[in-house]
Amino acid sequence: MWRRGRKFLALPPAVRWEMVRAGCLLALAPAGLRLWGFTRFYGWVMGRGGGNPAGDLAGVMQQAQPFALAAAAVPWPTTCLSRSLALCWFLRRQGVAAEVQLGVRPRPGGLEAHAWVVWQGAVLNDSPDVAQRYTPLSLPMAR
Repeated sequence: MWRRGRKFLALPPAVRWEMVRAGCLLALAPAGLRLWGFTRFYGWVMGRGGGNPAGDLAGVMQQAQPFALAAAAVPWPTTCLSRSLALCWFLRRQGVAAEVQLGVRPRPGGLEAHAWVVWQGAVLNDSPDVAQRYTPLSLPMAR
């Protein structure tokens, strides 16, 4: 525990602040899903910022780095859906037009669902081949 604290304090102050913001969003996303349900919360997240489709993948990944650090450090369990919604919310607040993608694949006894974030076709929080392993679903556009 102390080692994590020292690592956190060794980070630049701006990165620490972004990690705290990301941790808050990681805590709020499951609450938003429970309170409003997926469709309403997803629509709300997609309505937050994200007006700048320009940029390069390296820059977007750099913006997402504090979120990845925070997601690995939070002491509570998270789901792919809540992590993806929180990351999308985090990036859209920074002007990145990221989107949540849902997919399914057959499993014995039913379907397995998964969520990830994409920006201009690039997967931001999963392996690049996730769309080959899961059949992507069409999601409604934000209102």
